[in-house]
Amino acid sequence: MAQLAQVHPSIASRVLNGDKSASVKEETKQRVLEAAEQLAYRPNGLARGLRTKLSHCITLVIPDLSNPAFAEILRGAELEARRSQYYVLLASQDSGPQEKRFLRATLESRVDGVLLANAKVEDRVIEELEADAFPYVLVNRRSHKASRYVVGDDHGAARIATEHLIANGHRRIGHLAGPETADTATARRQGYEDALRAAGIKVDPALVVCGDYAVSSGRVGLRRLWTGVPRPTAVFAASFQLAVGALEAARELALEVPDHLSIVSIDEFELAAAIPPGLTTVRMPLEEMGREAVRMLLGVVRGEQAGGQLILPQLELVSRNSVGAPND
Repeated sequence: MAQLAQVHPSIASRVLNGDKSASVKEETKQRVLEAAEQLAYRPNGLARGLRTKLSHCITLVIPDLSNPAFAEILRGAELEARRSQYYVLLASQDSGPQEKRFLRATLESRVDGVLLANAKVEDRVIEELEADAFPYVLVNRRSHKASRYVVGDDHGAARIATEHLIANGHRRIGHLAGPETADTATARRQGYEDALRAAGIKVDPALVVCGDYAVSSGRVGLRRLWTGVPRPTAVFAASFQLAVGALEAARELALEVPDHLSIVSIDEFELAAAIPPGLTTVRMPLEEMGREAVRMLLGVVRGEQAGGQLILPQLELVSRNSVGAPND
């Protein structure tokens, strides 16, 4: 390519790599760019990484590929990464026997940093990353051991969802909660309980079922709530997937939603409008979480910042037909 542009290879390299310190005439730059286009040139990322010590790749680690919330976070992360000419690699990894092996692979990899959407409240991975000074940011998770995270207002979202049920006349409100090891689940349960107390409603542990964020947990949890005492007139699900499972169980139990039972969940997706009778949700800023997490991570990679904790306040109740007045 340098031969086609009639320039020295070092000049061609500096032009194509955007070296602003290079003193190159505009006419010469144009010849190099035209030659690159003619030859369909693509930069060698590995070679560039060896020179700059950067791979221009980051990894987003999620616990569950089937959860649509992580697809929204990934979309935001990719859009922001693209602006800085970075690529986002996706990995699925939850806590378990493979945790140490995953950590070792991450620290030995060529990625410039990692976004962790799977970190638990107590997470050994965070300790190791901190000790190794490896750039990372938690996204949609918090930990007291982490110096950097980007999350939504989980407590506020849960309050909005529960207050909506209270405003519709419900006082026996069940809660399908997420795993106790997840910060999001802890914050959402606290928001649910605070909303009840503020309305003068006693918090009843019998109306809370803990599980994971899977559809199957929603099915099992709803059956437990409906066959328990007291029986709820409404349910707040801590995730969209839990709500989907609850709706499936309601159909199996021949319950009409919202005539026999009202349901509301956190996380808003297009599918919520298509699921009969239309699921009421609280929209979380998932895409923006991904964007802000990448901004923070690249700031760490570039040495522009050391840490930061960001809580995104954007919340929106999306009201549909899954909530009505209690039928008793």
